[in-house]
Amino acid sequence: MAKNRIKELRTKKGLSQAQLANELGVSNQIISFYENDKREPKIEMWQKLADFFGVSIPYLKGIEPDFLEVTEQIKIALSLTINNYYFGYKNNNYSLTYEFGKEIFTIADDKKKWNAIFSEDKYQISKSDARKLYDYVNKYFELTGKKIRSVTGINSITNYWMKELNFLLQDERLIRYTSRDLFRLNEKSRLSSSRIVHTCDRFANRISKSIYQKIISDFSTDLGKYIDQRKYRTELGILENNFDLALRTADSIQNMRETIDDYKNALNAFVDKIQLDESKGKVAVSLSRSILALNP
Repeated sequence: MAKNRIKELRTKKGLSQAQLANELGVSNQIISFYENDKREPKIEMWQKLADFFGVSIPYLKGIEPDFLEVTEQIKIALSLTINNYYFGYKNNNYSLTYEFGKEIFTIADDKKKWNAIFSEDKYQISKSDARKLYDYVNKYFELTGKKIRSVTGINSITNYWMKELNFLLQDERLIRYTSRDLFRLNEKSRLSSSRIVHTCDRFANRISKSIYQKIISDFSTDLGKYIDQRKYRTELGILENNFDLALRTADSIQNMRETIDDYKNALNAFVDKIQLDESKGKVAVSLSRSILALNP
């Protein structure tokens, strides 16, 4: 039976049993009973304790770990995902590497068996997720003026990617979901091949989102920030949806080419509109400065 974390969390907050008892409206003895597993709190009290400490009930009960803790397994999982999907797309090899099974899913099957299973088309990683991660990683390295290196060995792969993309470890959403997936998967006595691949695809997708947000946060230009305005985002979304529908319903290669040309023209018109609005904005700023100069 797992030991609850009431005492651990209480001491972290620097509270005595009496102080915690006062906060919860119970006696010191009740708190002592809870902490020493001599009495089981009712569900309402578990919720009250969880709310007070700002944690989940399963964590408070000692059933689940702290999903925000950046463990070595988290670092390895993120690094192997990036390495596998990035170089998988680059080398047109969408097999899930044996290192995943050995290091992340603690699978004892031999390497030959693993490679035989995950070389099958139905158990290969998502090509679209690999392409997305590849593009975002390349863009981030381009913007930071770095070159991507290929390294081998678990320690070298982990050290390399966690150094170059260390901001991933500050993404609480990414860490929480990755940690939770790993915990739930490793709790299962038997893992299916499809479940393993599906989980890795989720890892890759979340990593891509985190890299995308980092690029937007750190490298958006003043001009690029126009896209954040609601009217532009709405218009761009409509263009993308129309383009997608037109491609899907095209009945010939010629029709597809015409659709692409139309999309290019629509995008150029979209940029022209931004350019016009930007010019108007600069004129407005210039006029306001002139007025301020005239009226000190």
